[in-house]
Amino acid sequence: MSVFYVVNPASKNGRTRNIWLSRLKDVETYTPDFRWEFTEGPMHAVEIARNACDKGFKIVVSVGGDGTLNEVLNGVMTSGKSKKVKLGILSLGTG
Repeated sequence: MSVFYVVNPASKNGRTRNIWLSRLKDVETYTPDFRWEFTEGPMHAVEIARNACDKGFKIVVSVGGDGTLNEVLNGVMTSGKSKKVKLGILSLGTG
């Protein structure tokens, strides 16, 4: 099952980048067929999530806070493939 992680490195007051990179081995253990990408600014997660859906990923995971989740959800919903894609959440916001 192919999984795509949309990672906001700026979330958790900028700590998500280091957390994500330090846990990549664990992610690989549990989801061996995966890809990921860091967001580069506002609304980039929408584009990344939409592209992941277009490429056939069956699960798109938001890694960040509520803003990241909102953008990833919008990307999935506007992809035209939302009925075929599951949304996952790894909550790493500041709250």
